[in-house]
Amino acid sequence: MPTLRSVRARIIVTFSLLVLLLIGISALSVFRPQTAQVNPDAAKKASGTAAALADIDAEFTLQLEVLRAFPVTKDWSFAETFRSSVARVGAAVEEAKSLQGDSVDPQTLATLDDIAKRVTDIGIQGDAVFLFTNASDTKQAAETRSQIEDEIASLRPVVTELISEQQRQLDIALASKASGGGLPLWVVLGFAGLVLVVGVWSALALARSILRPLEALQTSARLIAKGETTTMAQVSGPKEFESLAKNLNRMLVALLAQETAETGVAKAEARYRQLAERMADLVFRVDIQKGLTYANPAWEKVTGFTLEDLASGLQIVGRLIHPDHWQSFVALCKAMLSGNMPEGPLALKCLRKDGETIWLTFSFVPIYEEKRLVAIEGTARDTTMLSHLVREVRQRDDQLRLFINLSNAVATAMGFDETTDRALEAVLELLQGADAGFLMAYNRHRDLLELRAVRGLDQKIMSKLVVKPGEGLIGKAFQTGEPELYSSIKNLTAAGSLGPEGGDLLRQAAGESGLPQSIMCAPLGIGERPFGCLVLVTFSEGSAFQVSDLDLLQAAAAQVALPLENAQLRAETELKAITDGLTGLYNRAYFHQRLGEEIERAKRYELSLAVIIADIDNLKGYNDARGEAAGDKVLLLVADAVRSQMRRSDVACRYSGDEFAAILMHTDSARSQIVIERMGKSLAHKLKGLNDPATADLSLSAGLASYPDDATTADDLVRLADISLYSSKLGKPKAAQKV
Repeated sequence: MPTLRSVRARIIVTFSLLVLLLIGISALSVFRPQTAQVNPDAAKKASGTAAALADIDAEFTLQLEVLRAFPVTKDWSFAETFRSSVARVGAAVEEAKSLQGDSVDPQTLATLDDIAKRVTDIGIQGDAVFLFTNASDTKQAAETRSQIEDEIASLRPVVTELISEQQRQLDIALASKASGGGLPLWVVLGFAGLVLVVGVWSALALARSILRPLEALQTSARLIAKGETTTMAQVSGPKEFESLAKNLNRMLVALLAQETAETGVAKAEARYRQLAERMADLVFRVDIQKGLTYANPAWEKVTGFTLEDLASGLQIVGRLIHPDHWQSFVALCKAMLSGNMPEGPLALKCLRKDGETIWLTFSFVPIYEEKRLVAIEGTARDTTMLSHLVREVRQRDDQLRLFINLSNAVATAMGFDETTDRALEAVLELLQGADAGFLMAYNRHRDLLELRAVRGLDQKIMSKLVVKPGEGLIGKAFQTGEPELYSSIKNLTAAGSLGPEGGDLLRQAAGESGLPQSIMCAPLGIGERPFGCLVLVTFSEGSAFQVSDLDLLQAAAAQVALPLENAQLRAETELKAITDGLTGLYNRAYFHQRLGEEIERAKRYELSLAVIIADIDNLKGYNDARGEAAGDKVLLLVADAVRSQMRRSDVACRYSGDEFAAILMHTDSARSQIVIERMGKSLAHKLKGLNDPATADLSLSAGLASYPDDATTADDLVRLADISLYSSKLGKPKAAQKV
């Protein structure tokens, strides 16, 4: 580095060369009366600006071609090409502004700033087109692409006008100007000599006044170059040098403050990055132009995607976001790009790399520069376990509400049948995975489980279902008091299905629903002896009851057991008042009550009905020979024979000791005679099963009367049926006389 002591000599040499240069120029001016002068800086500025603007117009063409080609190819490299083009346009605008320098026209500068802003918006809209196209939202993608084409179409005339203006400036800079004639040589030489003398004297005086202050400043500059920013420059010499020294000291203070601040920022960034690297939460930064620029290692641990996977581009988003929440994610992106950030954390259903479903709760922080969104930073927390817990709590809350509804439903029901219907309906609402269900109650007289309520199955077909204790799935659950679950039809078939005919009846009752896929059964009752069973069925392929469903069914069964048993006890108490204790048929009082009611109904709706009265021939002799117990068995067989020929709407009664009566709804005399014949055949078959020769003398005699053909009042119908009975017993059948 040259010393300050050589400054004097250099100044003298410099001024001497300057004078010689002036002399040479003067001489040339003398001998060249006319010359062309060109402004090279203006020409360079104009030509460079025009070239930059031409590059912008070419990039616009490239951007339009990329946007039109992407929907066809779905090649994500086009997205990177588009972003690079946008970046080059921005660089070209900045180059044009820098070439214009301080002398730029305010209108030109404003136009260039407007182009830069609109190009940035085009970049954001282009990213939106790629996202919408990837999400198959073709309508939104087409609308956004159309907006970009309109924007570029409006920018191109502006760019073209700027290019024309720069071409005009270039033509002006290259234009020649004619200079006037040269001055006389003696004038030029005299002026040059004067300049030389003044220059040398001024240089010596200047060197004398600035050497010492410059030496001090040089010393300070050397110390600064060595990194010693704590040493201040000495303030001495002329005012200009004092001001220079003060400014140098201010610069030292600013450098020291900047160094301290940069050191603090670097340390803070290092601590933040170290903290982010160790966090269990997922930390990220997404640049609007560049995409994902940072993701901490927790992403790979939680999602399975490596940092390289996450940095691969927008297509990774389609693998990370669950299809159920894809539309929500697209709406979120639209909102954030328009400046509407979500308030508070937002939970999204996502997918791990291995396909497992997880829940991530995101928090977003927008980063703005000059009121323009440039990046989004945030965190995400794995809330899968919390989501499961919340869902489980909500499910338990729903179950508790349904249990309350279940209790209220059975508590307010009137009668056993209504109680069973409401209980079954409430249980199916509680266990929504079930497609159908039915409830069976134990009949002590028949030692059978009979259908009392059904949902989702054909009631007429299911009414034929009867199950013996210990038989099939239902009988086993009833006998053992333990719930049963078969999660597949294969296991149910291997276990004996529902009984001898239960499986076929269930398939017929299901109709178009298909084969049952899963069945579970829970006994109903308080204590060791159940009084019924609750059965649920699924028909959908792939659906199967789980152990948790069986636990819930068992809890529901326990909830309704007491109200159902109370309703059954009330029904049995009421039934005892109108039924015969031996046979279980209705008694004589109920027969007369129902007959009166049915006659009134028949009158109102113009219906028909028939009354049958029957008794057992020679029962007294059988009782004398075999005893009362044997006679009671015969009475039970007669009751079964009569009951077997009754429809659900018919009424069978024990009229007196060995007399039985029946009310047949919507039946005439001919149909009633067929029923009597079937009763006799059924009884004969049952008596043979006793293997007792004494039963050979037992037979059934019956008489009938019909409404309105034979009589129109209850007393007349009974009287005529009784007459018909005695005529039958005497072997002299006689038609009932019409009253």
